[in-house]
Amino acid sequence: MLAPEKKDCQWLLERSEGETAWDWNISNHAGLIDFYKQVIAEDKITPRTPLPYYYLIDYLLFDQRTQEAAHYVDEMEKLPACNRVLPPAYRAHIALIENGQQAGDAVIEEALKNMPEVSGMMFEAAQYYARTCRYDKALDLYERCYKAEEDEKPRFSDPLQGMAIIHEIRGDYASAVCAREREMDNLKNEWGYVDEAPVQETLREIQRLREKMN
Repeated sequence: MLAPEKKDCQWLLERSEGETAWDWNISNHAGLIDFYKQVIAEDKITPRTPLPYYYLIDYLLFDQRTQEAAHYVDEMEKLPACNRVLPPAYRAHIALIENGQQAGDAVIEEALKNMPEVSGMMFEAAQYYARTCRYDKALDLYERCYKAEEDEKPRFSDPLQGMAIIHEIRGDYASAVCAREREMDNLKNEWGYVDEAPVQETLREIQRLREKMN
């Protein structure tokens, strides 16, 4: 950062990283919310797709518009193609926003109890706990999720990425490198990548983390 005192530099950095601003006038998602509401209202395909619901509910939750989010979760859950782990995950976040951590935890733990072997539920629960900075819980669930898919290769490496991010937040760069190296193994030995963009990106992450260790 060559000019930390210049607001324009901060603004450019935020935009280059795909970030947003604290100012609600800029950071709210009202336009995107209206767009996805229209997509849903005009969907004439049979059977109807749940995909625009996912984006709409995400943005509603980002903006803490929980009553609207709950309505669309109920609608989405009725669709045959709805991913069954998402309604309880969304409801946990709604409960968290409206009634606090204890209420949100109760919903997510009940979902884990009802779907104890479903890796997708473990992943959503890991995301929930990571977002609320309960990193030990998140790490455990990410690991359980990844191991639960041992017989379903090739596996997505998202749980490993989550673990790497948490370790880096904690300043445990050695463990972050280990997680990224596991991601590299996943890309090469499960997906068959050799030198493609995901491999190069992971190599850059490993190098960046190793530099932080020094």
